[in-house]
Amino acid sequence: MLVRKLSVAFMVSVALLTVTTLLSGSYVAINYLNDRDRELAALRAELVQAANQTAISMALPLWNFDRPQMEKVAESRLQDSSITRMVIQAADGAVLIDMKKGAEAESGKPPPGSETLVEKESVTFADQRLATVTVYATTRLVVARLKEHLLWTIVYILVLDAALVLSLYFLLRLWVFRPLREVEAYAATVSAGGRAGEVRRFRGELESLRSSVEQMIGQVQGRYNQLQMEIVEREKAEEELRRVSERLSLATRAGGVGVWDWDIRLNVITWDDQMFVLNGVDKGRFSGTYEAWQAGLLVEDAKRADEEVQMALRGEKDFDTEFRILRPDGSIRNIRALASVKRDGSGKPLRMIGTNWDITEARLAQERARAQQQQLVQSDKINSLGMMVSGVAHEINNPNNLIMLNADVIETFYRFLSPVLRKHAAANPEWTVANIPYDKMEGKMETLISGIAGGARRIKRIVDNLKDFARLDAGELIESVPLEKVVEASVGIVENLIKKSTNHFSILHKEAEPLPRIKGNFQKLEQVIINLITNSCQALEDRSRAIRISTWFEPDGNRVVLCVEDEGKGVPKELLGKVADPFFTTKRDTGGTGLGLSVSYGIIQEHKGEIRFDSEPSRGTTIEIRIPAQAGGSRKTG
Repeated sequence: MLVRKLSVAFMVSVALLTVTTLLSGSYVAINYLNDRDRELAALRAELVQAANQTAISMALPLWNFDRPQMEKVAESRLQDSSITRMVIQAADGAVLIDMKKGAEAESGKPPPGSETLVEKESVTFADQRLATVTVYATTRLVVARLKEHLLWTIVYILVLDAALVLSLYFLLRLWVFRPLREVEAYAATVSAGGRAGEVRRFRGELESLRSSVEQMIGQVQGRYNQLQMEIVEREKAEEELRRVSERLSLATRAGGVGVWDWDIRLNVITWDDQMFVLNGVDKGRFSGTYEAWQAGLLVEDAKRADEEVQMALRGEKDFDTEFRILRPDGSIRNIRALASVKRDGSGKPLRMIGTNWDITEARLAQERARAQQQQLVQSDKINSLGMMVSGVAHEINNPNNLIMLNADVIETFYRFLSPVLRKHAAANPEWTVANIPYDKMEGKMETLISGIAGGARRIKRIVDNLKDFARLDAGELIESVPLEKVVEASVGIVENLIKKSTNHFSILHKEAEPLPRIKGNFQKLEQVIINLITNSCQALEDRSRAIRISTWFEPDGNRVVLCVEDEGKGVPKELLGKVADPFFTTKRDTGGTGLGLSVSYGIIQEHKGEIRFDSEPSRGTTIEIRIPAQAGGSRKTG
């Protein structure tokens, strides 16, 4: 403690010494500069006077060109201690006299810290310029005199400073440090629990200090006792908080709930352990900023999630939302989030505290239930369609059979009547039938009659295909199915859609012989092909784009291949992996459900086959289906 007191005294002394030294030094420096300027001004005035007087004294000797007299005048001027050189030059520039004094004049260089002053004066006589007198003087003596004065002034100031510091230190020890030691001893006795005696009275402000110390010690003792009680209560509260925190942590881990805290002013997000588990991120890889959290969101959901946060910060709504995250391993998870915003007195948001939990399995279950519901609805529609098609087919087939029968009868009648009509037309060239000359109508009759018969047969084929497509079966994979027939039946059902969609539709069976048959279900495979053709038709942007269907056999894998190509809009590469997912569709705005390819994918898997998708935006899509041929149906090539 004494060391600290002595250090205070030392610091006060040093501070006082510094201040007085700076002030004194400033005064000395200013005084020195003023003295130097005054002395130099006086020296210059003497130099001017010496040059003037020398010019006057040299006038008559120069006129008479009395060299001894000129040297005597120059020598008399050099007796002045400050003048070091005297030069007299004739009017034509010739040096008449050049007298020097001292080493400084000989060397031509003034000593360090001094300078040489020069003054010139013209010598005239009878209004005629005879010569020029140049007088040189040094400031060495003036500078030396000023330095000596400065040195004695500094010594005086140092002595005065030392006396001042010693006096101050003595007074501090006598009037401050000794009373403070007594107060220190008094406080130490009380701190140690002993009973202190009376402290002697002090002078001036120290008496107030003594009273304040006594009061402060009493207050500190009371506060100490209060703190002891508060510490005990705090320890109990912390223990209870720890138990509650442990129970909460167990509950959140059991429920898969992560807790987070965002300091909005510092932009620092703090996660608990469960949050790192939910996001699949190591603790060292999360920087804990709002931008880092945004970077972990799926791109499609990032903007909406940020808008939800900003609306909550503005107080427009609670933060209660769902979004998807993209984990570092590439997996996508659905997250539910709830949070509350803490604000200051002015309503400015300070913190946001919330919870996250994974709802991916729940969403998948909902999608599976929705898919099953859609499939049930679709099955019900197909059942209804089957009953409706059966009734409609019966109603259509009866008049259509009559048309087919009568068309054949009319065709037979026309073959027998044709010679008679031709003979009558030859005899009556102007004969018309329905105002049409017979020679023009004769060639069209057979076309009209065959067209009626062909149209009726086409109606029958379409009705039969619809009846087969809508026929209820058990869905068992036990039929021996020819793929070419499935393609033919499928094209017949959607023929009208194909004609409306493209002018370039083609079917190519690359094998010269019939393809090996497939063990499966004709109706299900027909459903797949109809779905693929329908998707291709809907993808075309105009009728000039083509759709190509081809089939072939791969003997190496004993598989039958169906390929459907279109020149439609195509699908981006990043979405190709999702095209078979339930409810995924790029045609949501035109009524797409996202079930067609998903159901088709499942049917092909039932047939132990595989389906491959390849697509490029604006270039089109190619889908290849490979299904194992029926046992014993493979062929050798070559």
